[in-house]
Amino acid sequence: MELREITYFTEDDETVIDLLVELGFKRSFSKVLVYLLSKPESTIRDIECGANLRQPEVSLATTYLLNRTWISCRAVQGGTKGRPVKSFRPAKPFAEILADIKEQKMEEARAMMLNVRLLQAHARDCGILKPC
Repeated sequence: MELREITYFTEDDETVIDLLVELGFKRSFSKVLVYLLSKPESTIRDIECGANLRQPEVSLATTYLLNRTWISCRAVQGGTKGRPVKSFRPAKPFAEILADIKEQKMEEARAMMLNVRLLQAHARDCGILKPC
């Protein structure tokens, strides 16, 4: 039997996860990202155990994070037989990931403000909004 070291979340990790969720990320995505930032080289099985997630949740989260280029993946031959095991690690430092998140949220805010201005202008044109 092979013994493995599994990393679990600290209170600080849970706070970071909660803040990412507040920013609009799914909890499972946040858990996988924080897990990989705390333990840089992990297999799907390690993430499942350490983040307390099921395999489909981990697969969806890793696909999302791979598409955002925040993590990278490589195949590791587990033994002499069978399929290679995927190993994941952060592709960027957390500061760069945070900068990506900040830029995304700023863009969302700009788009919302543009919609508010368009609504205001349209309401004036239709006579719904009376000038003060």
